[in-house]
Amino acid sequence: MFLKLLCWLNHLTLAIFSLLWLTSYHYHHSIGFDHEQIIGTQVQFTYERLWWPGNGALLIGQGQTLKPLQPNRHYDAFDVAASFFHEKYKLPEAKAIWNRLGFWWVNEPQQYWIGLPAWLPVLLGLIISIELVRLAFIKKHT
Repeated sequence: MFLKLLCWLNHLTLAIFSLLWLTSYHYHHSIGFDHEQIIGTQVQFTYERLWWPGNGALLIGQGQTLKPLQPNRHYDAFDVAASFFHEKYKLPEAKAIWNRLGFWWVNEPQQYWIGLPAWLPVLLGLIISIELVRLAFIKKHT
């Protein structure tokens, strides 16, 4: 039963990541978490993301910004955040051939990101899926 559930979960994840990969050359997607912390008269926004910026890459990382406190606004200590199928924006500037191939390492004072081609997690998920189906087949026939 557990193996069957694992197979379906992997297939669902593979389908979602495949869709995001195939559209990652034209659209911006992100999934992650936001944290807002009031510090005096400012608010520190921290965000962790899986980010498909629109250049065929998948970046995983975190960033922070400080903004003035707005007294009438509600701030959440923890918030699930996601956006899908938005136009490309804030594309990282490719500085090396590795960036054009989809590999990234961004380490700046307020943010860091590690990136890989968006097709790579799909390939890994496909390999895992094949192995899970193989294991299920072996278990069924023994």
